[in-house]
Amino acid sequence: MNKIMTLSGLLLVLAFSSCKKSKKPERQYETDVYVAGSVEKAGKDVATYWKNGAPVYLTDGTNASYAFSVFVSDGDVYVAGREHNGSKNVAKYWKNGIPIALSDGTNDAEAYCIYVSDDDVYVAGRETLGFKSVAKYWKDGVSTNLTNGLNPASAASIVVQGEDVYVAGYESNGTYDVAKCWKNNNPIVLSDGSMHGGANDIFIDGRDIYIAGKGIYGSQYWKNGEPVRLYQEDTGDRHASGIFVSNGVVHAVGGGYGRSQDIVYYWKNGDPTIISKPEDLATFASSIFVMDNDVYIAGTVYQSSTSTYVAQYWKNGKITQLADGASDSNAESIFITKTAVE
Repeated sequence: MNKIMTLSGLLLVLAFSSCKKSKKPERQYETDVYVAGSVEKAGKDVATYWKNGAPVYLTDGTNASYAFSVFVSDGDVYVAGREHNGSKNVAKYWKNGIPIALSDGTNDAEAYCIYVSDDDVYVAGRETLGFKSVAKYWKDGVSTNLTNGLNPASAASIVVQGEDVYVAGYESNGTYDVAKCWKNNNPIVLSDGSMHGGANDIFIDGRDIYIAGKGIYGSQYWKNGEPVRLYQEDTGDRHASGIFVSNGVVHAVGGGYGRSQDIVYYWKNGDPTIISKPEDLATFASSIFVMDNDVYIAGTVYQSSTSTYVAQYWKNGKITQLADGASDSNAESIFITKTAVE
């Protein structure tokens, strides 16, 4: 009897163990951090992006180059920027390290933002025609001018939703820069032109359009054209450089000059947090990305011990330096991917 009961118990244990072993393991994911910017080599800036802290140099350093934006789609890495040809800056982007020129080198041109949608590559930037810069974007290498060249203008950010193309930037009114958004090439005026303004970054969440920049409040963003103030303690020159909306929460980053130093602010639904260190004389933040409630911010800090600028990013406030400070480096854009591990 005891043996029967023991055997029965053993069978139950084996059955239970078998059920546990047949349970599918949780899927594992890998998070990759991409940052675009530059590293100075032999006195010249070299367009660079970092993947998880490892640098990838996009040019050989013969001519000065710079990377302003990074975007990752289906495993392909797109970086927008410029490279000097000996006389002019050429707007270009790199796909997996392969350069693609957007301008012909006749006029100065720069590419500030890149976005990929349905295998189409959109790049926002500017080109100097005559003596004034024209805001423009390229779709698969074909350019579209957003301004007529009568006043200086530039495009800083681009986003595509369905068939609609949104571009953020500025155009001068002859006295002050005016923040603008172009929807399918049609301008929407954001700031009133009574002082300098600008639109630096654009993010679309459903039907809502968020644009970070500078206006009557200094650091601010516009939601569907309505300005929202981003509070700062200082009274210096202020702006919002990046914006990201996740699960209904508005994340923004920016800063300005105050208290005898450049200060970086991170705002969560308008609540400010200073993320730069008091001992740093100059800190700049340029881009923000949110993934799984983790907040990533790309920027640059002046390192007094080496008297150089150093590219870095913050993850939830914790700093990761991307260069050693032996020469100047800068971080302009950040992009995060999450992929399943096979």
